[in-house]
Amino acid sequence: ATEPPPPAWVPAVASIAAVGLLAAIPLPLLAETPSSWDSFAVVAPFEAALAALALLLAAFRLRLQQLATADAAGLFIVVGVLMGAAGIGLAKFSLEEIGAIGVVLSLVVVCGGVGAVVAGRACLSVSSRDRDLGPVEPIWLISAMAGAGLATLALFIPYDGFSSFWTEVEEGASAEFIFEPVAVVGCLAVGLLSLSSRRRFATAVLISAGGLTAVHYIGVVIAAWQAIGEEGEVRAAGWLGIAGGLLIAFAAWQVQQTLTRGGAVIERS
Repeated sequence: ATEPPPPAWVPAVASIAAVGLLAAIPLPLLAETPSSWDSFAVVAPFEAALAALALLLAAFRLRLQQLATADAAGLFIVVGVLMGAAGIGLAKFSLEEIGAIGVVLSLVVVCGGVGAVVAGRACLSVSSRDRDLGPVEPIWLISAMAGAGLATLALFIPYDGFSSFWTEVEEGASAEFIFEPVAVVGCLAVGLLSLSSRRRFATAVLISAGGLTAVHYIGVVIAAWQAIGEEGEVRAAGWLGIAGGLLIAFAAWQVQQTLTRGGAVIERS
């Protein structure tokens, strides 16, 4: 209520972007088993569905002026970046495992991600900067940084019998598995660095990125359990990603609750 509303077209664009993300859902059905399970390590259908639902709910609340513009900016940008990266990964996966129809659907997902980022950037351009908030409580800052550390570590340790995301890049065959996890690390860095100047936006970024990280690594665990490498061999990376994502989201939520209770003083950008 204390922030100016975004341009009137933003909720519509975010809603259209949400529909685009749903194009990821049928892709596992188009690939042959066991490759269909491999796609869960790129982006699981339930992750795409939850991301689309988050966009739709945020767009609806933004239209009713029940959501802070900075919160919408953080959510839209994170969902757009992560799903856009996942869509690019799906395009590579589809090119190798599905064919033309899979590539087309993957590019629709990429377009959905771009649309969400455009909507988020429009919200960010009119949202307010925070002023005189003081430092973040050390316990929550340390918790968020620890969660980000776990999400980063998950890139380099095995998620199945032998491979990590990083070794998949070196081998090339399944390099698409790393696209979204790397984008996660970038989003987390932006969120942590923005805590001093745009705290509401930063907490929205961290909550969104943390939640989607946890959901994404559930997909990784399922993929490792069902198909990737040695069937049934689930190693530590998936569990670290889930734990890191939940820790980040919880710590950022605590910081945002402090903002809400304290009635933060803000000023226009």
